[in-house]
Amino acid sequence: MESQLINNLRSQIPPEVRYFLMRGLLIFIAWQVLYYLVLAPTGIPDRQLTDVTAKSTAFLYQHLVDKNTRVDFTTRPDGITTVYLNNRASISIADPCNALGLYILYVGILFCFRAPLKRKIIFSIMGCVSIFLLNGIRCFLLAWLYQKKVHFFDFVHHYIFSTIIYVFIFCMWVWFIKKMKNDPPNKTVPA
Repeated sequence: MESQLINNLRSQIPPEVRYFLMRGLLIFIAWQVLYYLVLAPTGIPDRQLTDVTAKSTAFLYQHLVDKNTRVDFTTRPDGITTVYLNNRASISIADPCNALGLYILYVGILFCFRAPLKRKIIFSIMGCVSIFLLNGIRCFLLAWLYQKKVHFFDFVHHYIFSTIIYVFIFCMWVWFIKKMKNDPPNKTVPA
C-alpha cells in the first residue's frame, strides 16, 4: 500500500523535476561528506578563503579610502581573522564569511540541470569570480562602516548584504536557465 502511494506520488512529479531533485540530493550529500569528513578537519579551503577575503578587504580599503592605512591581521585558533586598520580592529572574518557556502550552493544548483558541461563550467567560473568580488566588496564596506561607527552596521551585515548576494546568485541562475531555453532540443545533454 505504501509503495503504491510512493509510486503514485513519484509518477506525478515530472521527470525533469525528479532528475533535478535527485541530482541536488546527491550533490548535497556528497558535499556534506567531503566537507565534514575531509575538508573541515584540515581547514582546507576555509583557511585560505578566509585569508584571501581578509587581504582583499584590506587591499580595497587601502586603494579606495586611504592608501596610508596601516594594515595588520590576527588569526585566532578558531580560524577567525581580524583585520586591523590603523591599529583598530575593523572587521573579523570567520569561515562562514568567506563565501565557500555560496560557491557550493551556486555551482551545485548549476550541476543539477541538464545542460552542456561547457556551459556549466563557464557559468561556474563566472559566478564564483563574481561572488568572490561581491564578497570582497561586502567585507570592505563592512570594515568602512565599522570605521565610521555606523549604528546600523549589524542590519547591513546580516540583511542588506546577504539579500544583495542571494539576489545576484538567483539572477545568475535565471540567466543560466534562459540560456538553456535557447538551446535546440537536441543540444540538451543528459549529464
